[in-house]
Amino acid sequence: MDTPDISTWHSARLNALDARVSRWLFTQDPMHTCCLENDAFDEYDAIAQRLVEQLASGDDSHTALLSALTYWFDEELVSEAPLESLARSLSELLSTEASRRGEGA
Repeated sequence: MDTPDISTWHSARLNALDARVSRWLFTQDPMHTCCLENDAFDEYDAIAQRLVEQLASGDDSHTALLSALTYWFDEELVSEAPLESLARSLSELLSTEASRRGEGA
């Protein structure tokens, strides 16, 4: 699935996307931090912000996800995460957000 271009979104939209991506990461818990079990809703806030920055700079979902996770976690740990399925899910989330905002995919 293609990653929608969010490079033209203004800062308020990107901030809203940060929150949405953080919540998505929380529910996915790709790094197995036990955030769901501990109700640590903000566990992935900083990662989501970096991920959205990467996406806004033109990276595709897989590259942005890999970059954001390896910035915060050891490369070996990240290699154990299901990046392909996460990237597809992230692309779907972004497409939904773009459609809701009238941006298209």
